[in-house]
Amino acid sequence: MSSLNLIVGARFTGSEIVRALLPSLRVTIERNRSIRRAFVLGAAMLLAGCIDVKVPQYQRPDTPEKTAYTKMDTVKVAASDTIRPDWWRQFQDPYLDSLVDRAIASNFDIMVLAARIKVAGAQIGEARAGALPSMDLGAGASFEKTTGQMFTKQYNLGTQVNWDIDI
Repeated sequence: MSSLNLIVGARFTGSEIVRALLPSLRVTIERNRSIRRAFVLGAAMLLAGCIDVKVPQYQRPDTPEKTAYTKMDTVKVAASDTIRPDWWRQFQDPYLDSLVDRAIASNFDIMVLAARIKVAGAQIGEARAGALPSMDLGAGASFEKTTGQMFTKQYNLGTQVNWDIDI
């Protein structure tokens, strides 16, 4: 008890406390390092025992050989040329025609879709027009009268033709 009172009543600096505890801390740190090293070494040995170093021999998969090649003698046709927008009319059934006409007339979504198709067709036409020749034509007239000068008239006409060849 007297030693406890002595410690409690005494004043120690931080460096004195560290110097007093340092030997016990070194032993704990060294013990933890050796335990950590042993654990890592044991885990590495366990994993090394699970390694399969035998690599299987690669075998190329069998692919079927083509016996004949496709002949390109047929005429190429675009899908837009083969699909008609009014394809149901080929059945030549007036009742079916009246049903489809009535459905299209009363369905707002189909009318919106038809309008979008027309817009897309116009955009395609605009894109195709870029490959065609273009021509600009301009005309102008100028009239001038100043004090002491005669009345002057000037007319001009200009044209320009462009065609960008897309190769």
